[in-house]
Amino acid sequence: MEINLDKLNGLKILVADDQYANRLILKHYIERWNAEGIYAENGQEVLAKLNDDKNIHVIIIDLNMPGIDGIEVTKKIRQGALGEEVKHIPIIALTGDILLDKNKLKDEIKFNEILIKPFNPNELLGYIKEFSMVFKNP
Repeated sequence: MEINLDKLNGLKILVADDQYANRLILKHYIERWNAEGIYAENGQEVLAKLNDDKNIHVIIIDLNMPGIDGIEVTKKIRQGALGEEVKHIPIIALTGDILLDKNKLKDEIKFNEILIKPFNPNELLGYIKEFSMVFKNP
C-alpha cells in the first residue's frame, strides 16, 4: 500500500504509553511521517492534554498503564467527558496482550483499532491515515 506522507503534514497525534522506549519508537515514526506528536506517560496526562488541545486528530494509547489505563481513558472520551468535539476522535490501542479479545474491545469500548506490540509501522500508518482523514473531513 502506497501512502502519501505529505497528507500527514499538520496531523496531531497524541501518544500515551508508560514505557519511555515505546514512546521513543512511536516518536521516531511520527516524525518520519511528517506529523506532530504529543506525548503522555499515563491516562491522566492524556485527559489533561486532550482537555487543553481539542485539535488532536488521532490518539495512540497503551491499554495497560498505571492509574487510569487506556480503556478507562477511552471510555471517558467516548462518553463525552471531555466534550462533544473530541468524543469521536480516532483511538488506536496498543497492547502486548496477545490473548485480548480485540473485537469485544472494539465493540464495547469503541476503539477504532487495536494493534498487538510489536506493531507493524506500515499497518499503524495506514490506520492513522484512514481514521484521521475521516475525522478531519466528516
